[in-house]
Amino acid sequence: MHTWQSRIRAGMIRVVRSILFLVTLVVGTTAVMLMGETSGLALADLSNATVKAVTVADDQVMYAALQGGPQADGIYRSDDKGLTWQRVSSGPDGVLTALVAHHTNPETLFAGTEGGPVTTTNNLWRSYDSGKTWQKLFISLPAHPDGLVPAVTTLAIDDTQPYKLFIGTADSGVYLFDIGADGHGYRLVGGVSGHQMHIKDLVVGERNRVYALTDEGLFVSGDVEAWYALTLPAERPIAIATSTNAIYAAAESGAIYYSSNGGQDWTQIGGNWPAVSEAKLQATALTVDKKNQNHAVVSTAYVIGGQLVGGSIYETYNAGSEWIKIAEANGVVDELLLNSDIIYGVSPTGLRPYQIPMDSDTGSFLGPLGFPVRLNYAQILVIVLTSGLAGIILFGRLDWVHLLQTAA
Repeated sequence: MHTWQSRIRAGMIRVVRSILFLVTLVVGTTAVMLMGETSGLALADLSNATVKAVTVADDQVMYAALQGGPQADGIYRSDDKGLTWQRVSSGPDGVLTALVAHHTNPETLFAGTEGGPVTTTNNLWRSYDSGKTWQKLFISLPAHPDGLVPAVTTLAIDDTQPYKLFIGTADSGVYLFDIGADGHGYRLVGGVSGHQMHIKDLVVGERNRVYALTDEGLFVSGDVEAWYALTLPAERPIAIATSTNAIYAAAESGAIYYSSNGGQDWTQIGGNWPAVSEAKLQATALTVDKKNQNHAVVSTAYVIGGQLVGGSIYETYNAGSEWIKIAEANGVVDELLLNSDIIYGVSPTGLRPYQIPMDSDTGSFLGPLGFPVRLNYAQILVIVLTSGLAGIILFGRLDWVHLLQTAA
């Protein structure tokens, strides 16, 4: 009888240990996940976030500005080519419209925001610590006659002259800030020739040339001189990209044009994309590899019933001689990025990778399960303590267990 009772008690002890083991793991895991959420840690990616702006700092580091979506607003940083993200701050005041990282110092960021009254609006900001803290530049852009400072629409830094920051605005043209002068001075690029241009995109090319995409077409200015128009064959561009001496331009029709002489001459290199009957096809975004001017990516969309519907994404490695379809677009892609051969598309549904080399895989199974892929020190400590306590409960002999066995 004594042996039978001992076996019953031993079995009960094992059951209690197992229950405590599971409870400990559940509580510890929940604590780790909640710590991740409260610290603003984005889990696997930004595929379901409202991305206002994104920028590539170097081969590993990327930044994104999120506002108005399901995730916490603020500035997010990725240290693994955009595969995982972590929130670093709430960002500068105002609604963000543009974000750019300094090419020689990836911890330095510049941000632009919407315009407003000159007495209360600061639409240019800078961060020296990867977006953790932000300081407004000393002077804002000139106000309109009505007293309103224009919105910043795009930002660009000259790779060869990293002290030059170009600011595209809404209906006030392009301004050049001297980063080294801490924003104490600025110049209107092109003078009065473009002081009312609404800038949709801005890229810097070779020989101090700045290319501005506007509602009226594509313009270029050299050494801050007057703007002059670059005419594409019978079409108006909706997206531009540059790499060394190459310029790519995408037209509404979906046609892609290429120039090797600063936009003086153009050659059509793409546009015969597969189409759906009774649906107009057009290009929506374009990007080019800064390290390989023959490597470019374009996204398309269909116009159905006056609305844009996601199309496809195409890639070329030979300056448009051959295009390869790499994916169906998830929604309408507004912006494309290339970072170490990883292709990213920004759409109203978030930032999504469309092609990831095998060696870029994080190798972690945590992300798909909803766990933080990258853990902070506090989370690691909780995991260690939880695992230790769970191990003691499952395999060790706690005092209360020893007393229970003695009493038996």
